[in-house]
Amino acid sequence: MFQIVNHDKIKTRTSLLSKTISLIQECYNLNNFFSVFALSSALQNDQIYRLRQTWEGLTISERRKCNKLFHFVSSANNYRKYRLRIKECALPSIPFLDLSLYDISLLYMKYPTLIDRKSIVDFAKLHQINQIMIFLRSFNKQYSSPKNENIQNQLKNIPLIPFETISQISQSMEPRSTETKDRFLTDQCWTNLLRKSVSSTHFMMEDETNYGQDFLDKEDSEEDIIIIFDPEKNKWHVRAGTVQMLVKLLTKESATDPAYLKQFLLTYRSFSTPTEFLNLLIQRFYEQPSRYLDNHEQENFHKKQNITRLKIISIINQWIKSHFYDFTNDPSLQKEISNFLDEAIELEIFKKPAQHVKSMIAKQFESREKKVIISVSKEIPKPILPKSLTSFKTLDIHHEELARQLTLIEFDLFCAIEPKECLSEGWLKKDKEIRSPNIVKFTKFFNQVGLWAATEILKCEKLRDRVQTITYFIKVEKKCREFHNFNTVQEIIAGLEVSPIYRLKKTWESVPEKIFRIHEQLISLMSLEDNYKGFRDAIQNENPPCIPYLGVYFTDLVFLGSGNKDTLPSKNGTKELVNFEKCRKISKVIETIQQYQQFPYFFQPVKEIRQFIESSVSNVFDETEMFERSFQFEAKKN
Repeated sequence: MFQIVNHDKIKTRTSLLSKTISLIQECYNLNNFFSVFALSSALQNDQIYRLRQTWEGLTISERRKCNKLFHFVSSANNYRKYRLRIKECALPSIPFLDLSLYDISLLYMKYPTLIDRKSIVDFAKLHQINQIMIFLRSFNKQYSSPKNENIQNQLKNIPLIPFETISQISQSMEPRSTETKDRFLTDQCWTNLLRKSVSSTHFMMEDETNYGQDFLDKEDSEEDIIIIFDPEKNKWHVRAGTVQMLVKLLTKESATDPAYLKQFLLTYRSFSTPTEFLNLLIQRFYEQPSRYLDNHEQENFHKKQNITRLKIISIINQWIKSHFYDFTNDPSLQKEISNFLDEAIELEIFKKPAQHVKSMIAKQFESREKKVIISVSKEIPKPILPKSLTSFKTLDIHHEELARQLTLIEFDLFCAIEPKECLSEGWLKKDKEIRSPNIVKFTKFFNQVGLWAATEILKCEKLRDRVQTITYFIKVEKKCREFHNFNTVQEIIAGLEVSPIYRLKKTWESVPEKIFRIHEQLISLMSLEDNYKGFRDAIQNENPPCIPYLGVYFTDLVFLGSGNKDTLPSKNGTKELVNFEKCRKISKVIETIQQYQQFPYFFQPVKEIRQFIESSVSNVFDETEMFERSFQFEAKKN
């Protein structure tokens, strides 16, 4: 670092930088990975990284060479590039020792106890640590190149330069500007610099092919999977694949991406079924090595198989925990998974995890039968009751209490929506009652509340009463906004904006200006302008609990469904692969909906008011009757 920054001329610094890159490449060729990581780390240090003019002096080939080396030392996917290379390289080699020590430390964190009690888990820990030690001892072959004592002495006698000194020199060479003040901006400049004059598409395709070969097992076909690199997140992910390959990647012993499992479980019903998914997991559990593998490869297969089997049991555990609805109404699926777990229990090493999953299933059934009681630490507001709970009208309910009870009803309907209902635009199909029953209920209640508000206004014969009712519902609307219940806000806006109400010019002119201004502000908030930008910005800044306006997310899901194909052609066009990139985008929308289902409202339910609301929204005027009454109050003009 000091040698590069300690020169006034940019050309000299660039020349030294170029020599350092060549040195790293030579270390890579000699399998000296310790030096590759050390030197690459030095170049990626901020004091070198920020010297933009110095980096710009490199040729295109030097930039590409550096880019590939930085890719190699990247921590993406648990240092996958390095791990694959170190397994295949010939001796002599020098491994990156820090990573092996890190692996050992992870094992100690994963299994806190070593030999405190007799346990298979403890033995597994000892076995894995032993494997790492054997791996390190395998690199004991020395290099045959003759030693040059003069160079070695010079290297040993290089003085250690304080980091502060290097930083000061770096700042004096290229003063920090506003453009590079933030590390993120510096990273972006570096990314643009490395890819200057090089097509990003070519860059991705070039690495995609190599990674695809490393990613697949020997017996796998590249026709079954498409993998792409995400430069923003600096990692690889699946773009498309056969159902069988998607499940295999899910259960791979080297898989380290928890997001992939979550995305798969949220969306797999769009391209498969619970029965097929379970059968593929069971097939993978009992998978046997290919007869074409040699003895060494078969030995490696059996080592990996136990890890794969544990992952499969873990996946099933997560599946049951997060998506138990897949099992509740399918007795055959329940029986099949029970039989599989019983078989797994017979295998000693999988006994404990399989028993845990069986107990999880029993607990899930119990929790569905029993009503869950939530203890609340904060004080629940006391309900504001009408003078008489036996006989009352809409305006007899305090506007704040109506907002509370509407919020409780809608939150129950909102939480009943399951992820599978959001797939394949089920709520728009002919069999929507089967595909998305809870979305249909939620949408129906949304429409009925709006019509109820309009009906209550049109029931009023006198202008004064209509103004009072409009004012009342705007106050309810405002309270729902304070409760972060955006869905009811939009319901009431829709009710007040229907033509039979909207056209009542004299009525609206009589609404107090202050109240009318509140209504206008809420209309602006929920406007569809710029793809509901007002609502999206508002809900991001609110703390839960919240009830979002689901129409926005349903629109997003329809857009993703119609704008992306369900399948993509394989590399040579011989197969149609599941477009998992589409599934990934859909899963993000579903995750957004799910996060608001986790936090309940703590209002006290009032049975009488709730029954009144449910009865009222079921008895509303139809469109014809609304227009007749509207024209009766204010005649139609030519």
